[in-house]
Amino acid sequence: MLSSIFATLLCVQAILVSALQLPISRRNVPRSISRRDSVSHGVLDPSDPFNFQNVNGLLYTTTIHINGRPFEVQVDTGSSDLWLDTAGADMTGSNNTGIPASISYEDQTTASGNLTTIDITWGNYTIKDQLFINAPGSNATGGLTNGLIGLGPVVQSQSALAVVYHNATATISFGTPTDNIFEMNPNLPTYVTFILSRVDHGAIDGGEFTIGEIVQGYESILTTPKLPVYYQTGRWVSTVDGININGERIEGTSLGSGGLFPSALPIPDGQFTAVFDTGNSGTVLPRPFVNAIFSNVLIFRLQGQEYMQCDFKANVSIIIGGLEYPIHPLDLLRPSVVADDGTVWCIPQIDPIDTNDYGDFQFGDVVLRNLYTLFNYGNWTRPGDTQPYIQILSLTDKEKAWAEFDAMQEARAEQFYALNLNSTSSNDTETSSGDSSTTVSPSGFSQSTNTQSSNTLTSSAVSSPKDLAAAGALSHADDDTIVDLSGLIRNSYVIIALLVVALLLLIGVLLLAFLKKLAPRSNNQRYKEVVPAGSEFETLSGPSGRYSD
Repeated sequence: MLSSIFATLLCVQAILVSALQLPISRRNVPRSISRRDSVSHGVLDPSDPFNFQNVNGLLYTTTIHINGRPFEVQVDTGSSDLWLDTAGADMTGSNNTGIPASISYEDQTTASGNLTTIDITWGNYTIKDQLFINAPGSNATGGLTNGLIGLGPVVQSQSALAVVYHNATATISFGTPTDNIFEMNPNLPTYVTFILSRVDHGAIDGGEFTIGEIVQGYESILTTPKLPVYYQTGRWVSTVDGININGERIEGTSLGSGGLFPSALPIPDGQFTAVFDTGNSGTVLPRPFVNAIFSNVLIFRLQGQEYMQCDFKANVSIIIGGLEYPIHPLDLLRPSVVADDGTVWCIPQIDPIDTNDYGDFQFGDVVLRNLYTLFNYGNWTRPGDTQPYIQILSLTDKEKAWAEFDAMQEARAEQFYALNLNSTSSNDTETSSGDSSTTVSPSGFSQSTNTQSSNTLTSSAVSSPKDLAAAGALSHADDDTIVDLSGLIRNSYVIIALLVVALLLLIGVLLLAFLKKLAPRSNNQRYKEVVPAGSEFETLSGPSGRYSD
């Protein structure tokens, strides 16, 4: 009988070994961070003329008013267009030009409608006959903002309004809101500045947004190096020397412009192009840099999205003009889901890129939260002025950020868990695409790790995310591989059942042996059935009956 138990245990061991023959597939590029994930409206703050808001850490909004009605619009330095979802709004005083225009986004949403002019109020400024795309019912708002205001320069190739304006026969006074403000106020410096706040949930103060003014206490930004803007593309593009990751400078080669952008100034050899874009909640880097940041990190996949343990941290700094600008480790990941065991999982906020559509580095909010940034329009707005440029001032102390990360991360995870618990208790079926307050089963995860030293993925006696974390780093090359653990986790139920059966068998045998030793012996012992040799079953005395070998 003991041999049967050992055979069963060996069978279980064989299943475990077999289950670890894991299929390997390529690691897909993670889903890009959407500019307009699900958000909630910001709350108007009379003390802030622009009502600059941070919404769930995913986007930043400001408020413009039309006929007294507030419109919450995303602030986007990556474009120069203004469009509004005016459904249900009082548009008295507007002029519908009848000229159609449309903007399409990568997430397949659009903002379409006729070019329209109307008076708008933005902060302390009132702009007469501001041109915008009137897009009632646009699906690009996510149903939770009212549009978008672009703070990029007006360049025909990158602006839907500019294209339509230059192709139209109608006479329309055209300019972005910032253009018009600077034109109305010739003594106002032609720059905007940002300090982006850091938060994951709710709508709170977005930090600081100014037009033609410097935030008090940060005047030293005016003495920092002026970073020239290199592409006349409607985007704020400058250059970067490289990236320092955990004390090591990562070298690389620019992906090049691919002929997409006309260069306003020559790009120095050995440097990379970088787009400064408040409309991107994440950040995009060439793949070798992303692999270096997330090397030796366990990565899980659920429904095409990649997840990591939230306690990961790295020292990452961008290098511009020979100076380092640290990124807070807290910005590298974002809480996204809660597993059914209560574990909070995060999603990477830095995505890889293999081709240069907009710039080698696309510095979204992940980077910009660590900088006080000044965008000077220069001769884009006023002919005869200097070339446009960017100035940045570091806001993050690398040593302090590293020391405070653990406590901040733990508090953030606890907050996310509590919010998720409240959300699921009120509506078990509710999920949020932007806030990602979702509860998932670990059985839905597949798994991979990043390393830079080997093409071989190895694993030994690991069967859960915790086991994998304890087992150390798995490995694969820069092109990344992924291991699907869903089959193993499903088989774990079979394994557990077999182990329970084996344990019960062992307990039964020991109990029978003990009872047999205690029972009084008699010369007239009970009859015991003799089992013929080769029989499949044997019969034992006692209540247990038959057991399978």
